[in-house]
Amino acid sequence: MRKLIYFCVGLLVLGLLGGASFWLIFGKGSEIAPVAAVDGAGFSQDQITLGAELVAVGDCVVCHTAKDGPPFAGGLALDTPFGVVYSTNITPDPQTGIGTWSQAAFLRSMRQGLDRQGNHLFPVFPYDQYAKVTDPDLLAIYAFLSVQSPVVLAPKPTELRFPFNLRPLMAIWKTLYLREDVFKADPKLTDEQNRGAYLVTGLGHCASCHAPRTLLGGIDSARHFEGGLAEGWSVPAIGAASHAAVPWSATAYENYLFDGWDGAHGLAAGPMTAVINTLYDANEDDVAGMAAYMATLAPEPDPAGIAAQAEAASKHDWAEGEALGGANAPQEAALLHGEQVFARNCITCHKARVSDAQPISLGLSAVVNDDSVGNFLRVLQEGIVPARASRDRAMPAQAQKLSAQEIADLAAFVRWRFTDLPAWSDTTRTVPSDAHQTGGG
Repeated sequence: MRKLIYFCVGLLVLGLLGGASFWLIFGKGSEIAPVAAVDGAGFSQDQITLGAELVAVGDCVVCHTAKDGPPFAGGLALDTPFGVVYSTNITPDPQTGIGTWSQAAFLRSMRQGLDRQGNHLFPVFPYDQYAKVTDPDLLAIYAFLSVQSPVVLAPKPTELRFPFNLRPLMAIWKTLYLREDVFKADPKLTDEQNRGAYLVTGLGHCASCHAPRTLLGGIDSARHFEGGLAEGWSVPAIGAASHAAVPWSATAYENYLFDGWDGAHGLAAGPMTAVINTLYDANEDDVAGMAAYMATLAPEPDPAGIAAQAEAASKHDWAEGEALGGANAPQEAALLHGEQVFARNCITCHKARVSDAQPISLGLSAVVNDDSVGNFLRVLQEGIVPARASRDRAMPAQAQKLSAQEIADLAAFVRWRFTDLPAWSDTTRTVPSDAHQTGGG
């Protein structure tokens, strides 16, 4: 028994020594000395303008602005599978923001995920992708942030569950998922496509939402752009893995990124709306490049094939003057009830198209064709506030108009009527209230 006790004590001591050694070696990086103040006058107007355009591509204001809060002052709750992280203040306030951060400290945070004091940052801040960005572009972002109005707003402490709240553990995460390799152009791509690839895979951090995550919250590199989760929404795949009813062309990607709307794919909703709104302020050539790169992720579809598929989807449309319970009516009671709900609440907009001002055919809608009903229920519940470039395409929320049973039966009917896909099995599921979520921890 005594030997067993000694053995256990020995293991405990070794464990403590190992843990202490790990903490000393990996616990944090070195501190970078503060500067007295960030002087925006030291940057050229061209740098600041470029920084503004790049900040738009990076959607920085989306995460670093709390609801109804000052831009870039942080405080937004980012809900992850591991708990809540609150975004930080990146205004040039010297006490609560980054007003004492040197250029070197800023570059290190973007590439290595360390703050000025050397603490590991949690990867809800996507430094694993920002590491691909060049120094001149990162310094242009620094220049833009330095001339913003300083805001006094201390960041809230994280609410991550143990052990994910231990910042030193991020050192292990980084060995698995962080590669500090600046983007290298692909000789097989054009200059425009390479520019787009640089922005999509780096500053745009598109894979943060459009790729699955591993159990540790890292991007699953083997399934890049195969779809993921964001803010409780199912995020569609991009490129070859896309399940869109009509394949995406270069023109469709361009329409969508510029306007949040494409005639064969519909209207941006959920977290993508905020992305489109920030791209509205980006350099147009950059947005066009992003679309050009996305189009390389799958063979360019044949225009005739797109037209044929769109026509096939439109055959499911509710015809003008079509009567309830007609030849196309379902037989099940729940579906018949769903048809009645659809007739009372949806037909005004969602019927056979005679004008480009109407929504797309429901058979083309991403939420109607999704494997899960979640996005459809969210659209019904929350409606769609469209992006700035498509203001006239709003959809009103239905949560206050329809009962839970009406929503469930409507969902089942829409899936049955407007697609040839299997029925959703969970139309009665509860959709959580809106929350800002990200896949990383």
